Amino acid sequence: MLLYRSAFLLAVLCVFLGSCTNAIVTADRETFENERTAWNALELQNYQFTYQYFGASIGPFGPYTITVRENEETLVENTGRHADELTFKTIGELYSYIQHMFDLIEGIKNKSSEAQNIHSITIDIQYDPQYHFPAETTVSTVYADQRVGGTSNYTILVSTFTPLN
Repeated sequence: MLLYRSAFLLAVLCVFLGSCTNAIVTADRETFENERTAWNALELQNYQFTYQYFGASIGPFGPYTITVRENEETLVENTGRHADELTFKTIGELYSYIQHMFDLIEGIKNKSSEAQNIHSITIDIQYDPQYHFPAETTVSTVYADQRVGGTSNYTILVSTFTPLN
């Protein structure tokens, strides 16, 4: 968490002082890939989990309790506030969502047009040690312009994961 806070504060200073010429990127893609491989190796087809989304400017969303069963439609419970904005309904979709963030980071490094407006991006992921899913994912982005006040910060928290028969 200290790494996240340090990178975020440095990025904020860059925006306000205008002294950053290259985007700052803090993320551990190698661990992400290793944990995703370990998750996939478990071949869990039936499980239930709860997740919440906490945003700095909006939220929280959830908690959502999601039941995934092989060959059945995914069941989403507790769909109160902003249920239409669910970003994922399976752990595999969560991994895909985070993969998109890593792809954005590659765009920053390659100065793609999609990422040209970003001063910094930090992804901090804490993994479940037994099942290897991203239990807590925090993303912080600092933009060159002032959208969302110049920053975007959010956390996805996955809890109460239970394999099902």
